[in-house]
Amino acid sequence: MPADEQADLLGQLEILLESFERLLGFMPGDKYSLKLKRNAVPVHARPFPLHQKHLKLMKDEVNFDVDLGFLRQVYNLKWAALSFVIPKKDNTFHFVSDFRG
Repeated sequence: MPADEQADLLGQLEILLESFERLLGFMPGDKYSLKLKRNAVPVHARPFPLHQKHLKLMKDEVNFDVDLGFLRQVYNLKWAALSFVIPKKDNTFHFVSDFRG
């Protein structure tokens, strides 16, 4: 690749670099909230079973999100959302929370 094309490509990649730093940004659009049914009552459910090999990944991701301020630790919850990881073929994973209740 010619030097001028390399420089152009490098410039484009540097612009995109911040998208891949694993930092949270702001999502454009309207704010949203979860609307509960009138007179909804919290229900206790067993935690989703998490395979032992994914436990450290899950804990690391939660701690990372707490450090960024995206999540916060709360005690004595009445409501909670089921969260789990879905492994991908490239040894990464999706962190998923189920708010359906």
